[in-house]
Amino acid sequence: MNRKLGIVDVFSGCGGFALGAELAGMKSLVAVDIDPNLQSSYAINFPESRPILADVASLDRSAWRLLLKGQRPDGVIGGPPCQGFSRIGKRNKADPRNSLISSFFDQVEMLDPNFFVLENVEGLLDEGTKDVLTTAMEKVAGRFNVLDPVVVNAAD
Repeated sequence: MNRKLGIVDVFSGCGGFALGAELAGMKSLVAVDIDPNLQSSYAINFPESRPILADVASLDRSAWRLLLKGQRPDGVIGGPPCQGFSRIGKRNKADPRNSLISSFFDQVEMLDPNFFVLENVEGLLDEGTKDVLTTAMEKVAGRFNVLDPVVVNAAD
């Protein structure tokens, strides 16, 4: 029997990204989000996972050791908030949520998974915002073979 890859889902919301991972043969070990309404949905959608109501940026190595009970996840997935990068929004460079891209990579660095997948809006790749992604990715430089971003049309 093949073992399912265990993932940590940060900025998990109600679990849309985790559903895709589950359909690909993975299982969510721990899911973290700051929104209590979304976390309550996650618990219903993924009863075998451990949803945690917390600010992703506040998690440190000792918190992860407790949450994962010493287990190392195979992967980390996450979709940090996109409001500051979205082309249909205000594109506010000072939006404090923009720093959560960096927090995603802090978690990847701490958890040391075999892979990670970050999801965000296409506007993150625009001139003037791509530097946020590039700078944050430096935290895991040399550890991963990072693929170039891929733009996916959800309608397809």
